[in-house]
Amino acid sequence: MSSNSINKNPYILDLIYDKIAFTFPIRKRDRLSVINIINDPEFHSFFNRRVYGYTGGRYRNNYQFTIHKGNTIELSLYPINSHHNFLRLEYNPNKLGIKGCVKLRKFLISLLGIDRVKEIYFKASVTRLDLTLDIHNLKPYYYIHKPKVVQSSIYRDDNHIISQILGSNRSSTRVTLYDKNAEQATKGRGNALVVNNGSSTPHQRLEIRLRELNCSMAGLNGDLLQELEKINFFHKSFMRDDRFSDKFKNLVYRQGLNAVFKKVNKTNPNKAKCYRRYLEDYRATIFDVDKLDFLASHQKALGSLLHPDYKDRLN
Repeated sequence: MSSNSINKNPYILDLIYDKIAFTFPIRKRDRLSVINIINDPEFHSFFNRRVYGYTGGRYRNNYQFTIHKGNTIELSLYPINSHHNFLRLEYNPNKLGIKGCVKLRKFLISLLGIDRVKEIYFKASVTRLDLTLDIHNLKPYYYIHKPKVVQSSIYRDDNHIISQILGSNRSSTRVTLYDKNAEQATKGRGNALVVNNGSSTPHQRLEIRLRELNCSMAGLNGDLLQELEKINFFHKSFMRDDRFSDKFKNLVYRQGLNAVFKKVNKTNPNKAKCYRRYLEDYRATIFDVDKLDFLASHQKALGSLLHPDYKDRLN
């Protein structure tokens, strides 16, 4: 079976920053001012502040603020390790939307001052980025695989694949492919994309969580798309191929390709090599990264943190 026979439906692709976290240094002489502002009712009551205190993580003081239409940000101060940056912020620019991101910038100006906020885009250290590709019209008929990853898991609803995860929660890079419609249904939100007959339009979300980026927002560039290129898609029809043993197929059904290949590589490397060759008959090309507009996605998510005087640096 060729990839051309597998892929008949066009896919609608949307590249987004689903979550980002960054840390930012605050000089010792300025930290008390930030603390005073964050504890000032005239400031925090407007954003519906919640205080968590120390939760056993890397920061002592932890807060949540509602920024726009119920969407929140997570803000932390005072790292346990004094060598780490004083402030950490995590939020979802996709959920906030353009108006919400503008409100976030105003929030930060009120808290830190305009001069510091001007520096965030170039001096803050990005510690996490969830680079996400929404794939509309893609049915949950594919198993994913990433070279050199030894851990994978699959979650199902009966025979329906709900999600696949490659890598552990502690990995610097973790890949998740999940059925967005199923996720929304569990939250009681249904599906916003509906075809004429009333059935849900297939919607898969491929999410790559990146940590240890060691760069600024200005340093994020199209090279990140290489992470998407590393993901292989194989049509599920290989599960009916007699060249694969029943044991192999049963394990793949329960654990995913990466976990099973780890076991086969260890016990029978030659068989693993043959299985990889057979799988190539079922490889599918779902997207072309060269056609993804990274800059537009980057600007939509982080453009509000780039001061107008520096907009030309984005191009």
